This record gives sequence, C-alpha cells and structure tokens, in this order.
Amino acid sequence: MLKKSNKLKVYLTCPNDFVEQVKKAIWDAWGAKMWNYSYCFFVSDWKWYFTPEKWAHPNIWELWKAEIVDEKMIEFMCESDVIEQVVKEIKRVHPYEEIGIDIQELLEI
Repeated sequence: MLKKSNKLKVYLTCPNDFVEQVKKAIWDAWGAKMWNYSYCFFVSDWKWYFTPEKWAHPNIWELWKAEIVDEKMIEFMCESDVIEQVVKEIKRVHPYEEIGIDIQELLEI
C-alpha cells in the first residue's frame, strides 16, 4: 500500500549564472537530502521564452520585447518540515521577481 511521504520534490528554474548560489541556499536551509545522501541535485539545461508585459519589473530585459534565456532546471528532494525555510532562502538569492517553482508531494513505495 502506498502512503504519503514526508518528502517533497521541488523543481525550479534559474539563470545559469545563479545556479551555484541557489544550490548553496537550498543546502544551507537543509534541502537537497535523499535518505543517506546530501547535496543531491539534478540540474538540466532549459530555455525560457517570455515577454515582459506592462506591469512587469524585469531586471535586465525590456518591456514588450520577446526574450529567450538559457536557464537551468534544478530538481531536488526536501523534507516537508523545512520547505518553508528552503523557499525563503531560494527567494533571497534568486534574481527574478517571479520564480518558476513547483513543489510536489510524494508517495512512499
């Protein structure tokens, strides 16, 4: 029988220049642990396609100009009791005003 796990799977995108800073913030908040292993991340290449609109506050792009940015997808597991601190630390170091982040509950098998 499957049961709800206390572990979460977290996915977020990040500009290439900020990957190590974001990973360190996650680790410092006790994220990225898997059973008897620590500092566990999957990192893959992504492209982000977007256009900043009227109410956006982009830090390096122009309003209404379509952009393509090379990024990384960072994936890691996290205990549910530290997720709020992990997200707080990600927001502290991540350069975007809106962070693409997904958090999934897991089942134990």
